[in-house]
Amino acid sequence: MKAALTQADYQAKLQKDAPIQSKDVATLPRPGTSSPTSIKFHSVPNNGNDNDTTAEDVWITYLLSQEATSLTRQLYATNIATHETRPLFAPPSDSQTEYSLEEKLRRERARLMATGVTSYQVASGTNHNVNDDMDTSNGATTQEHPPIMLVPLGGVLWILDDPLGSTGEPRKLVEPNTNEDDSTAVLPLHAPILDAKLSADGSTVAFCADQEVYVVSTSAADNNVPRQVTFGARSVDGHSHGLADYLAQEELERADGFWLSPQGTQFVFEAVDESHIPPYRIQHQGESKGLSTTLTTETDMRKASTVTYEEHRYPFAGTDNPKVRLGVTRTDDDADDDDASMDAVVWFDLEQVFGEDFYLAKVEWLKPTDDTKDSTQIVVQLLDRRQKNLALLLAD
Repeated sequence: MKAALTQADYQAKLQKDAPIQSKDVATLPRPGTSSPTSIKFHSVPNNGNDNDTTAEDVWITYLLSQEATSLTRQLYATNIATHETRPLFAPPSDSQTEYSLEEKLRRERARLMATGVTSYQVASGTNHNVNDDMDTSNGATTQEHPPIMLVPLGGVLWILDDPLGSTGEPRKLVEPNTNEDDSTAVLPLHAPILDAKLSADGSTVAFCADQEVYVVSTSAADNNVPRQVTFGARSVDGHSHGLADYLAQEELERADGFWLSPQGTQFVFEAVDESHIPPYRIQHQGESKGLSTTLTTETDMRKASTVTYEEHRYPFAGTDNPKVRLGVTRTDDDADDDDASMDAVVWFDLEQVFGEDFYLAKVEWLKPTDDTKDSTQIVVQLLDRRQKNLALLLAD
């Protein structure tokens, strides 16, 4: 009879001078898996070509770790013709990113382990100076300007003006409110900035903070003070505006909870009600709070012996799902009070297809037929509870 295998039989048989050791395999990123991500193509005018005014340079932008063994990504640009590569944005060398609980949960649901610059957005570079009725015959104009980029990093939103044509410094657009003594601050204290989006024309940035949606102009000429455009969810437990619900993030891979129109004059947002779902508590039994030899005071001992926890309204299989509504409103609403602002929201009837138990799968703005006007149409995808039927709706 053959002898039973022992632990030694499973150990890797590697030479001391082998190019790959066990420690190389048991690490992140995995060997050979560090490669460019979030690749985008760009065509920019070649102003140095006097013979051809239509000549363009083609660039690609992408995220890549400076070292193959690092998870910290930076933003780079490479000229396809000349192979010139330049760094566009990188986290400071001494920066240590600390994520809030909300950011940690979003990273977990996105299966994201990379740090540093993990996302960026590019605007086309068309600025629409339009009047209220969006009619160019009444004086509205369309002006071309260099593209801009939005880069979230460490909870701060950065703007890169003309990133492929200049070497200007990144411009800080919005940062979280950490000043406890500032009673005039617009953003809630210590609220993380989540799910920031840049409109296609580069005029507007929208984001979520403490269950509500905010918008801010990207123009360096403006004072860049965020303005709250949804109201009422923050004060009600289990409610949110503009944030994707748990089922959308985990099962449908939809991290978006609001959608800016191409010119940033309107936005569609998801209103979620989870108040009917009982909170589920998760105990943090395995937390490391210090060894007994390092705990010298009674206060330290109490803190170390206290088990922390977090609560989530988790929809178990077969139980009630979150209630979801979809509304649209303008970003420039000048209502005098919060109630009037929410009264201006147009709510879509999503229960007409599958009843009240459905999944909001996807939302997308359609491209306008007239580039001088903003879009007025969206496409909505709905799934029934059993996820066997898909409905495609056009909202105008």
